[in-house]
Amino acid sequence: MPGPLDRFCLGCGHALAGLHSPTCPECGRGFDPDDPRTTVDSPKPWRRTIAALVRPLIVFNVLVAISVVVANGRGFDPLLGYLIAIGLSPVLLLPLAAVPFPSLPLKRRWRVLAVLAPLAILTTLLTDWPVRVAFEFHRSSFVAEADRIRANPTPAATGAGVGDLRSGPTRVGAFSVLQIRETPDGNLGFQLTGNAGGGVYLVEAKPGSRFIWWNTNWETDLGGGWWLVYQD
Repeated sequence: MPGPLDRFCLGCGHALAGLHSPTCPECGRGFDPDDPRTTVDSPKPWRRTIAALVRPLIVFNVLVAISVVVANGRGFDPLLGYLIAIGLSPVLLLPLAAVPFPSLPLKRRWRVLAVLAPLAILTTLLTDWPVRVAFEFHRSSFVAEADRIRANPTPAATGAGVGDLRSGPTRVGAFSVLQIRETPDGNLGFQLTGNAGGGVYLVEAKPGSRFIWWNTNWETDLGGGWWLVYQD
């Protein structure tokens, strides 16, 4: 069996001859000169090749995750989010397949990011936590705007649809609101994204309302009479 000086790093394949400490200078992986199981007898360059391919994918996935979180926080269409996630699923999952293999020369931060990026996307799509957190920061602004509208209702602008109180874009806190509508029961809906046919709304519902909003795919209770809804 070759001696320790003839061995190579188990992670990246770097030659370990002449080292004064049991740590690979290339990838930082530790080894035991007296334990051949912690090193290999050949460089195995294919491991570097795989790692070199995985790292850019991890960077891409992190950027996608950041974009999904930010877009969701602004009321991005959830169905489009699901379609994007499904379309990118091979790219999102490939780096995960490399995480369990310690022999690949990937530092811990790369492995952590490979897990966190798809996890952030999945939890965002399943729970809408970014827009819920953003709403909590601006809840008081929405409450104040709803109270102001109820106290001083403004007729719909020319060309606005039935139930429209504001036909043009406005801002509530940091949110950009496309229009504000009202149900026959007096529920106020602040449309964040979409068009006249539907989209994502923040709705303040009156107690005892027959329904929260028109033709919704799903409704999420935000507490205090407020709902996050997706109108189809």
